[in-house]
Amino acid sequence: MRRTKSKEMWKSDSPWTKAEIKWFIKMYPATANDVIITKLHRTTPAIQNMAYRLGLKKNYSDNIKRYRMGNECWSKDEIQFLKQSYQTSTYEEIAKQLGRSEGAVRDRASILRLTKNSLWTKKEIDFVRKKFSTMECTEIAVRLGRTTGGVWKVIRNLKLARKKVLDWTDEERDFLRKNFSKRTYHWLAEHLNRPIRGVRKQAWKLGLNTRSR
Repeated sequence: MRRTKSKEMWKSDSPWTKAEIKWFIKMYPATANDVIITKLHRTTPAIQNMAYRLGLKKNYSDNIKRYRMGNECWSKDEIQFLKQSYQTSTYEEIAKQLGRSEGAVRDRASILRLTKNSLWTKKEIDFVRKKFSTMECTEIAVRLGRTTGGVWKVIRNLKLARKKVLDWTDEERDFLRKNFSKRTYHWLAEHLNRPIRGVRKQAWKLGLNTRSR
């Protein structure tokens, strides 16, 4: 059996691809680290180290200005819906209702300075319970608009524990080969009931083209 890597080892030992570095250079200055971590599936130290090596710095003022001056303006009804739904719905649910991406909803909530109540809803807790086995805590936090520390507190209160990662079966490898080029890591992880980092690692072992992801 394989031992599960700790959170701090999450992809930190994997070489950066040219595509990742190109995306990182473009997005780092005006993108929150939690969003970058979720997108690239790398640890906070890995993100900070790469930013230091490339000489990149944050510039959130440009980010806010870009979204305020963007072509896809939000209507008053959309903003009102976001404000009313923010406390009780996930970014995914709000995005589906508005026909926008989760990232767009998250960015607009940030611009509006919306914050979650300290009390967690049943829907949020159920989301943590459902996604804990296939999502990193950082990603759960981003999806819910919560802090990573807050997610860990809920996990401890629920007494959730990750199952030991078993060796991959031939059927699982065949499933990954068949669906890798046309499905997202999220979809693959949920259908295989494995963490995203595990799917990425197995794809790399099988020689699948992870550079284009």
